[in-house]
Amino acid sequence: MGGRTIVKKQINKTFHKPFLLLSHLPFFIIIIVLLIIGGITVSSPNYQPIPFGCYATVFWYGPEVMNLFPLGHCQFLPQLVQYHTFPLEYPPFSLVLFSLPLLLPFISYPLGFIFCMALIVIIVYLILLRYGPKNAGFIYAIYLLVASFGTIFTNFDIVPAGLSLICLILAKKRHWTSAYLILGLGVLIKAYPIMLYPILFIAEQHDLGTFYNLSKPLTTNNLIKKFGNLIRSIKSWRLNNSLYFFALLIGVTSFFGLLNLNGAIVGYSIYFLNRPFEVASIGSVILWIMSLFGSPVKWTFSFSSLNILSSNSNTISIILFILLFLGYIYLLFLVWQNKINLGHAFITSLLITLSTGKVFSPQYLIWLIPLIAYCGSKKKIWWCLWGIVSLLTTDISTGFFTMVGIIKIQDIPLIPGFMPMVVVRDIFFILITLMYLFNLFNIRQPDSSKLVRIDNISGFFIVD
Repeated sequence: MGGRTIVKKQINKTFHKPFLLLSHLPFFIIIIVLLIIGGITVSSPNYQPIPFGCYATVFWYGPEVMNLFPLGHCQFLPQLVQYHTFPLEYPPFSLVLFSLPLLLPFISYPLGFIFCMALIVIIVYLILLRYGPKNAGFIYAIYLLVASFGTIFTNFDIVPAGLSLICLILAKKRHWTSAYLILGLGVLIKAYPIMLYPILFIAEQHDLGTFYNLSKPLTTNNLIKKFGNLIRSIKSWRLNNSLYFFALLIGVTSFFGLLNLNGAIVGYSIYFLNRPFEVASIGSVILWIMSLFGSPVKWTFSFSSLNILSSNSNTISIILFILLFLGYIYLLFLVWQNKINLGHAFITSLLITLSTGKVFSPQYLIWLIPLIAYCGSKKKIWWCLWGIVSLLTTDISTGFFTMVGIIKIQDIPLIPGFMPMVVVRDIFFILITLMYLFNLFNIRQPDSSKLVRIDNISGFFIVD
């Protein structure tokens, strides 16, 4: 069943039952509140224009339209060549998404972008109603309000997050080819879903019986033998869907590479290799704590974010990469041993990625929200920790960065309380990551996620 059919059926079911429609009222109230906040944000004199309109407009119309933008609006673009100017920090295919608001000529680009993202948010909500557990839509709405207040509609992270959710649902229904292609679209829009591919691959092989399954737990005595059996099972692995996945990535990227090889591949890679730690990242917190003991740091605005510079940056970067590698390998061991279900493996993968990455922008919590609403923990300690992380993240993004225009953005980390708040937020986020990775307090509760379809359709407060 296609995504359009799913959404259409849910709309028909919802709007033909008045009481069921009333049950969705809290969601739409939250959406209206978030839309108002988004509208106020883009109308504010201190609003820093999102670059998506620059990328899309220059790509389609060339430098001739630059006089339509305020002076300096698109000065970050490295070149102004029609059909050859690609985003610096996003895959070139993201231009398709950025171009959608251009189809709405009677409203400004920022408002058009907000409208498009609101539509995506509603589609994800309908999908959760169709395939999620009871009250998944309510949890989704609350998380959006608390964790992405002011960022949900001014960024496009809900798109790859929604595609990751659809990939998970398709995999649970054993629609493996569709799951891989949907995941590929997510990677083409924003690269981070690539971390979900190995997990999806192992889950597919387990389901098809082509992967060597452990009959006994791994020990130091049988480790080499088990790995030998795993290697011997390679000849029976099903690789068709993986080939489709990589063919999609390579094919689309190659197309853009023919237009501008440096912009499509080389420049995008160098951008991430050379960028420093963003102010709210865990690496930035470590460097700031080191500065309290005499290691000098400098705050600078570059790469479209507020960053920290230090002579220790390379060392911290290497350490975090090693932790990323070790944590992710351990996660794959859990998936191999069937000690973690697919949904929780997806969540854990993203938690590890955010904990060890160079950037931890406020909108990155959106990556997790649809997945957590679908199969997250029901433990009280989870609600407590995630609530703290969400509220602190919202306070960081809306409480401090809205002061830009009153003070220089480079001076924000010098405001009393800003960096301590970031430190506390990141400590709690690390705790969440460790709890999911090692299943502390049994936080990864079963979500009945055997690879079967979940057909529980309900509103916020309606019980089937």
